[in-house]
Amino acid sequence: MVANYLPADYPPDAPPRFRLYGIGLGKTGTISLCGMFGGHFRSTHEPDWRRIIRLALHPDGSRTGDFFFSRPLQALVAGWAWEMNSSTLNYHLIPLIRRLQPEARFVLTVREPVSWLASICRHESTRPRSTHWDWWELRRFRFRPDLYPHRERDAALERAGLFSLEGYLRWYARQNRKAMEMLPADRLLVVAVDRLSHPDEIARLAEFAGVGTDRISRERSHMHASDTPFDLFDLVDRRIVEAAAEEYCASVWEAARRRAG
Repeated sequence: MVANYLPADYPPDAPPRFRLYGIGLGKTGTISLCGMFGGHFRSTHEPDWRRIIRLALHPDGSRTGDFFFSRPLQALVAGWAWEMNSSTLNYHLIPLIRRLQPEARFVLTVREPVSWLASICRHESTRPRSTHWDWWELRRFRFRPDLYPHRERDAALERAGLFSLEGYLRWYARQNRKAMEMLPADRLLVVAVDRLSHPDEIARLAEFAGVGTDRISRERSHMHASDTPFDLFDLVDRRIVEAAAEEYCASVWEAARRRAG
């Protein structure tokens, strides 16, 4: 979902007052983060997403680590004038953003892994590959069905057109762990999505961005909630999901919770 906010009281061609990037996984409040800043600041969710994905997955692209480097991507990022730019794609661009915009700061929104898995599967159940090719190709890169095939325990996910438990949860652990490792403490704020509307979390966000708390909208802290009638636990026993989350994500989730306070 693309969302752009351009406040009327600040000219669109004026220099950014700050640069803040949301880098959380999808379904961790990235849209809400954009909306919370959107009342008073130039704020966006998933800008240029199709171009980023297609450049990143181009067979001639130069792949290094967890992001894709190319001159077109450099030009795209260099041209961004958003103050809050929240997108799961930003994770792949962290080294590029830091080189081009050394003043940038980052917000990692995190969510308990079982809850996140149930939400991402619900989300993907309504977005088949036939109509969402770009995102599915990116998900294949992230969730690696070639490395983490379905097993008997999660065969129902394969029948539903979804990836394996191991594929989802290993990516959850990898993105959150690498984000916390790549960024120094003074450049990264970790926020638990279930606390996003709390006054103390809004105060942390405001202080991190260098703005007043009255400039961040609490009313937009729970945007784009899904009403899709899909339940992961109708397909896979909750105990199996919880055991898999414990195996692949326990240490990362605990580290993220400590950072989130």
